[in-house]
Amino acid sequence: MKTSVVVGNPKPASRTLDAAGVLVGTLTGSDPDRVVDLASLGTGLMGRGDEGVNAAVTSVAFSDLVVLASPTFKSTNTGILKLVLDQFASGEGLKDVVAVLDVGCGADARDGSGTAAQAGAGGAGRDDTGSWAIPDRFDLHDGHPYR
Repeated sequence: MKTSVVVGNPKPASRTLDAAGVLVGTLTGSDPDRVVDLASLGTGLMGRGDEGVNAAVTSVAFSDLVVLASPTFKSTNTGILKLVLDQFASGEGLKDVVAVLDVGCGADARDGSGTAAQAGAGGAGRDDTGSWAIPDRFDLHDGHPYR
């Protein structure tokens, strides 16, 4: 099984990235095969045709399982996650991919529901329930979450 993590936190190497990696490990027993930290793609996300963005989109599209991770701001995912999801072909770009959505560092598990609809528009099978890392209950110690 090929797994990918796509992280829409504007801060590189964030806790959101760590949480998404832990989730993939929990689901599959191994590290993700591909990690896309969107903050590292910079301004290439703002248009079409950027080589780094195209490579990330292609790699994710050929995954079996994708964890889409974003902190939540005002009950939605970040703009940079939306920018990359917009680059998948509508209805086909994530076909045959299972997407686990909204690994968020938000205060409420209802935050971020927009990502589910957007990934579904790309053709992904999805888990609308999401997975949540509540900030006051989530921390990393030696790379592993604890409560």
